[in-house]
Amino acid sequence: MGDGMLKITVIIHTRDSETTLPRLLESVQWAEERIVVDMESRDRTCEIARQEGATLFSTPVVPRVDGIRNDFLERGKHDWVFVLDADEYLA
Repeated sequence: MGDGMLKITVIIHTRDSETTLPRLLESVQWAEERIVVDMESRDRTCEIARQEGATLFSTPVVPRVDGIRNDFLERGKHDWVFVLDADEYLA
């Protein structure tokens, strides 16, 4: 781990999150894997995720994100997974 990356997967679920996603992705640059699970965004959310090097998955819109979190936990390649909402970030 000499490269400063922690062996952790960060999963972020999004929907029209272009205003908050850049700050969040920047705050978790230390994670080796960043996954964005997008619910049919109509703005630049997916473009931002790709530009920042995140792995992008698409899913239909759902009323509660609990299912999305559970459905995509196994997509990560690390044992440790950190899940964040798109409007959160780490200081």
